Amino acid sequence: YSSAELYDCSPKQAAKIIDEGIDCDNLVLVPGYFSDTLNDLLFEELKMKPASLVDIDCDLYSSAIECLEFCFRYGIIIPGTIVYFDDWGATQEWEGGESLAWREITGKYNVHYKRIFKYGVDASIQMIFEIL
Repeated sequence: YSSAELYDCSPKQAAKIIDEGIDCDNLVLVPGYFSDTLNDLLFEELKMKPASLVDIDCDLYSSAIECLEFCFRYGIIIPGTIVYFDDWGATQEWEGGESLAWREITGKYNVHYKRIFKYGVDASIQMIFEIL
């Protein structure tokens, strides 16, 4: 199944949900560094499922790669998932930061994707991909 099929939610519907606001009753904040918190215990305790939308707001390569590794290893990012990056341009594309982490993780997991949105200049480039 794709995330769109699991949740009956197209990319347009996901964008509308984001615009209207997120239901904070279902929001869980996990304090700590990714390296300390993104593990088997967290995955099991929160009974995590595939995501329709993943927001990678990590800035640094080290944080982005840890977050992406967790999401792909545990099947949180699957076909149909939308992946949003807000600091894509913080480094030269493919040389560091979120873009290098994306290139490496999609290569490691042989992930096919398409870019569906790019906006901004310099450090504030936002990039959105859909997993195929």
